[in-house]
Amino acid sequence: MNRIARTIGLILLTVWTIAAGPLEPDAAGPSGPGAAGPSGAGAWVSDEKEIVALENRWTAAIMQGDTAALAAILDNRFVDVTWTGRFRDRDAALATLSSPDRAKTEQRLEDLRVRFAVKDVAVVTGVNAVTGHDPAFAVRVHFTDVFVRTSLGWKAFSAQETLEKPE
Repeated sequence: MNRIARTIGLILLTVWTIAAGPLEPDAAGPSGPGAAGPSGAGAWVSDEKEIVALENRWTAAIMQGDTAALAAILDNRFVDVTWTGRFRDRDAALATLSSPDRAKTEQRLEDLRVRFAVKDVAVVTGVNAVTGHDPAFAVRVHFTDVFVRTSLGWKAFSAQETLEKPE
């Protein structure tokens, strides 16, 4: 049981240790002059696509063990509350990804929902369906990720995961 719990733990710790091209929203931001629609809807859509692409790059970086790609996504102030309730910072998240004990998995994001608290803060909720090379291993991890717009583009600022309980 401890080995199974450890394997699940290592997999899920790497699950959120998740990306798109350069940010190209309206120069004044989602609500600035020239933005399409009454509230800058065109820029919001562009930002939403950017965030979804970042989530997908984040997942790809995890599956490929690409620490450099993940480092480019995570803000220097990044903090994660793992599925076990532990806090970890950016360095710990990157270290987990490069751990030799890390299990290889396939991951698929589902039910992504992007909302903007303000023009430079996006909150993403969704489910990460994780499967191992052993077909019997499959978990669903519900998550909330917070992105902030920085001078370098959108960066993952915070993450939180919850393991879905079997019914």
